[in-house]
Amino acid sequence: MKQKFEEELWKNKIYIPVESVNSKGKKHEKIISLESEIKKGHILFNVDNRAYNNQVKDYNKFAKHDDAPDSLYGAVQLLQRMKKLKFFDRNLLF
Repeated sequence: MKQKFEEELWKNKIYIPVESVNSKGKKHEKIISLESEIKKGHILFNVDNRAYNNQVKDYNKFAKHDDAPDSLYGAVQLLQRMKKLKFFDRNLLF
């Protein structure tokens, strides 16, 4: 997957390093651990990305499709490892 992603980036003249990620632990427990952060509003969703949002919202232990919540967990973990986050006024985006 990493190689295909890198190839697509290069085709689009985007030259950034890509790190592979090896997931460890129980997926269900990791995904469920996001629930409190979502309820607190610490994790925001793009209202236009309905398929992704529904996959996260409808997730359960027996869900057929769990790529969205799994990727969300990975993104949250990457952000938590960053030493310093820079926040911008969301109104600047629109």
